[in-house]
Amino acid sequence: VRTSGNSLLITQAYTHVTKADNGSFHPGHNRLSYRSQSICRTQDHGDGRLSAAGDTTIKTESFITVEQEHTDELGHLNHVQAVRFLESAREDWYRQCGQPVFDPAGFGTVVVNINYSYRGECFLGETLRIITAPVKRGHKSFVLRHEIIKPDGSTPIDGLATCLIMDMKAHKAIPVPNWIAEHFPD
Repeated sequence: VRTSGNSLLITQAYTHVTKADNGSFHPGHNRLSYRSQSICRTQDHGDGRLSAAGDTTIKTESFITVEQEHTDELGHLNHVQAVRFLESAREDWYRQCGQPVFDPAGFGTVVVNINYSYRGECFLGETLRIITAPVKRGHKSFVLRHEIIKPDGSTPIDGLATCLIMDMKAHKAIPVPNWIAEHFPD
């Protein structure tokens, strides 16, 4: 955790992890190098305490290195793997908001629409930066924006994911809960 001005930067690092069937990350053989940061505005109370202030929008920044198993026969990042990278970044955004991927209370996240544009190539060995940020919120759905940024600053992949929070026991979408809603711009 690091502070700069009125921003709080939270950094998490996962090195050589495997995404298990239940969505959790474990040390393993898959060699997915992953690091994530969240940025939100804070208020300094002068006594060492920080709290969310005003704009509580959370934007996460994840870093993933393209490994051999992530590429296709042409040596490019495989399009399906790119979607998996964006899914991992989205799950990190949920965790930063307080929504675990597998919530013991029975709430789950569901993607109902994705629209990604592939504008350029990503190659073996490149460390990619993935930005996930909230765009808009409806009554039961919300939209997150993803951008994959290469070391040269170009954005080869970007797009939107429309999501819901579901009551997994009732199998019904619920209104966007406050712990998610509060992180969207007004």
